[in-house]
Amino acid sequence: MQCFVLSYLLSPKPTRWTLRPASRKHGLSFHHFWLYEPNRDVHQSLAGNFRGLSFTINSGIFHASDMPAQSVSTAVMIHVLDHLLQPKEFLHEVRASLEPGGVILIVTHDCASGLARLLGRRWPPYTLQHPQLFSRRSLAALLQASGFDVVESVKTTNYFPVAFLMRAALTVFGLPERLIPAAESPLLGLKLGNIGTIARKST
Repeated sequence: MQCFVLSYLLSPKPTRWTLRPASRKHGLSFHHFWLYEPNRDVHQSLAGNFRGLSFTINSGIFHASDMPAQSVSTAVMIHVLDHLLQPKEFLHEVRASLEPGGVILIVTHDCASGLARLLGRRWPPYTLQHPQLFSRRSLAALLQASGFDVVESVKTTNYFPVAFLMRAALTVFGLPERLIPAAESPLLGLKLGNIGTIARKST
């Protein structure tokens, strides 16, 4: 089995390193990983996390022609669809690379979440960098129109340093984040309005 992972998160650390232990936990074995990470600064760290495995790191955008047609069993997209102007066309590219019955895992912001409703226009994902925002219903409709059957959709948990969350809260309400020093702090798991969706390539 082959797996490709895409991320448009411009973060200081790779966002997909947990895939390796997770695949082991569930008894999955991939003979090659195709990793798409636009942030070149984390490529070395990312390579270290996949040491001993067969992998390719690409900083460009994914194209189905990057790999043999219908050769991939699993695709993981972490905050990718939110950033695309034409997500349906992109999903068609993904579908062309998947083997029959191939699976995709997609993480997106949830514009129908309680946090989005609470913060309204102050909800951080409302930015120019997100031309698309999805709810469970709208994402399911997009996937169905793109040749996928939704298997499951769940709220995901994000883990952040407590100090980071406090600084982010200040900026949401228009206050300077410098009021709280940037320092190491314990991690806190929160469901902050993201959804994880698993879908399978339709026959």
